[in-house]
Amino acid sequence: MHPQPQADRLYCYCCCDGVLFINYWSNSPAYGLPYNLALWNPATGDVKDVPIYEHLVYSDDSDDGEENSLSLDGYGCGFDSKNNEYRPFFVLSDKYLYKMEIEIYSYKKKIWKIIKSSAIISHWASFTCSDMVYANGFCHWPGFNRLVGHNGRDVIVSFDVTDE
Repeated sequence: MHPQPQADRLYCYCCCDGVLFINYWSNSPAYGLPYNLALWNPATGDVKDVPIYEHLVYSDDSDDGEENSLSLDGYGCGFDSKNNEYRPFFVLSDKYLYKMEIEIYSYKKKIWKIIKSSAIISHWASFTCSDMVYANGFCHWPGFNRLVGHNGRDVIVSFDVTDE
């Protein structure tokens, strides 16, 4: 049996080829922050912490219709075949301005990259972490496109982790 993160509680957001994107909590001050995000491979015991991205700490989760009211909709991870690494990402949406941002991390480059999209947002009413599916190099989740049809339409968002 391989080690797992030292935690009182552990939550899995999604899985890619057996690598789990997890949030783990510890009530012990010896472990630092009360919660941590990480990619964990239970088969090998490898744990890679996901660095905290400032935007997520200060993102505006208000529901007041203000501009730039991006809210965190979900977490994902996928395999980047060009760089041979698993990459965690966050999905944020502004349901008033119909825009979406994907913020993806590269362990090799040690940077966050922001990818912006307009007209398509994550489907905030139904998007849960279990709705994220990784298949054939793409991550997929439910979304909404306001430009399709008279009143918009539900769609499947596909994100290529390798080519972003």
